[in-house]
Amino acid sequence: MTDETTKEPQDEVSAEKPEDISVVERNRVVPEPSESIQRVITENPDSIEVGTPKTGKFKVYGNFDDLEAFKKKIDNAKIALEYAQADVAVNI
Repeated sequence: MTDETTKEPQDEVSAEKPEDISVVERNRVVPEPSESIQRVITENPDSIEVGTPKTGKFKVYGNFDDLEAFKKKIDNAKIALEYAQADVAVNI
């Protein structure tokens, strides 16, 4: 007969395996990812990249059919790039 108090503790793994659990890792149950979501957005289907890596560049997404709104986005991106470059030059 063995004494119950002298037994070494053992890793317990349930004999039943739930459907949403696939991996048992060092006494820890790791759930399997349940789903993946991919969303295609066609709100701004067109884009334009302006500048070079040396001088700074930016990419603007928009809709070429709404040219005035696209131009406004380009103007705003240019202002933001100039601000970022000035801020970097000051803080060097």
